[in-house]
Amino acid sequence: MSATTELHVQPRHEVGSGSARKVRRQGLVPGIVYGHGQTIPIAFSSKALHDALAGHSASGVLFTLTGLTGKNATARLRDVQLDPTKAHQLIHADFQIVTRGEAVRAEVPVVTVGVARAVKESGAILDVALHTVLIEGPAGEIPESIEIDVSQLGMGDHILVGNLTLPKALKAVTPADTLLVAVESSKIEREEVSPTPAAASQPEVIARGKEGETA
Repeated sequence: MSATTELHVQPRHEVGSGSARKVRRQGLVPGIVYGHGQTIPIAFSSKALHDALAGHSASGVLFTLTGLTGKNATARLRDVQLDPTKAHQLIHADFQIVTRGEAVRAEVPVVTVGVARAVKESGAILDVALHTVLIEGPAGEIPESIEIDVSQLGMGDHILVGNLTLPKALKAVTPADTLLVAVESSKIEREEVSPTPAAASQPEVIARGKEGETA
């Protein structure tokens, strides 16, 4: 079930890079709200968004956007732009207007639960091959994360996307044969058991006589 939180925004009456820079000089972040035939330039506080997302994963949050002309809008955070030269400061965000029952797609984080049996007993390594799964379902049903119980995994065991148990309303868009997690032997263990090829350490020497000589 998606979490719901409120974010106050204010409409912008100008668009373009010049307008965006002006908004940032005011200490706000420019953004766009789109969907259902609407495109609304907005500005909002970066701190307000950070506070609204505190303790949540953005993929599983529905925002109630207040401050728009007319009634409030329900939306998902679809994209953010960060400035890598300023400690990844938020410089733009896109919100998509949705209804709770509307079908949407979202990248949902994968969270492992427990410690694999082989890790505890044999010092193996749990390799997390995929950190998010693309999920499709009603906007109000997209979870904040997907938990995978790895506690019973032994050496060589693995979990694929197709092994996930999802709520009835949801389905995985990521291919079913995609690897999520696998249990592997540790690097030290692999090095200890790896044989050293005899041919590499003791190359065979074949003595050949000069042309015309016999044995």
